[in-house]
Amino acid sequence: MNYCEDSLKILDKNLLEFKKSIIKRIKFPKDIRNYELALIWNSKGVIHLNIHQYAEALECFNNVTELNPERGMSWNSKAYALAKLKRYDEALKCVNKSIELNTDSDFLNAAALDSKGYILAGLGKLEEALEYHQNAIKMDPQAEEKYYNKGKTHVKLQQYSEALECFDKALELNPYCEAAKKARNEVLKITNI
Repeated sequence: MNYCEDSLKILDKNLLEFKKSIIKRIKFPKDIRNYELALIWNSKGVIHLNIHQYAEALECFNNVTELNPERGMSWNSKAYALAKLKRYDEALKCVNKSIELNTDSDFLNAAALDSKGYILAGLGKLEEALEYHQNAIKMDPQAEEKYYNKGKTHVKLQQYSEALECFDKALELNPYCEAAKKARNEVLKITNI
């Protein structure tokens, strides 16, 4: 947590310095300035996401998508922050924009498809969510968070053995995934297995 707070202070200082130096950099094309500024805002947003400060993360990603509206991953990050704030309809629009922009990257598409599954699960569209999680796994089978998210959707459907398979796979890929350990233990308590 201290590391994240220190990182946020550094990023805030970078943003301030960037604003001060913008006059000096007026000779640079606007798109280059916007790209650099968007990178700083994106880094700050990711840190806020990691420490569960979703409103602050959303503010950062709003800045990123305004500065660089063609960056698909930023739309995905914005969608995730909105979903964590339970603003699922807005999140769905953003993740769809991300999918539209990420046509050339399986990695980015997999992340966006997984996010869409998470959002659809939040909207109660659980079967459709499972399809998106599965497609994300096909594109990126080594990412434990995709198995974890699919497992959480199976739990909502009370499909506990499928959920356990997903959590076990997540833990196989990353034995330190605390969220998967916790979710797996919760399922074991429910099912008395």
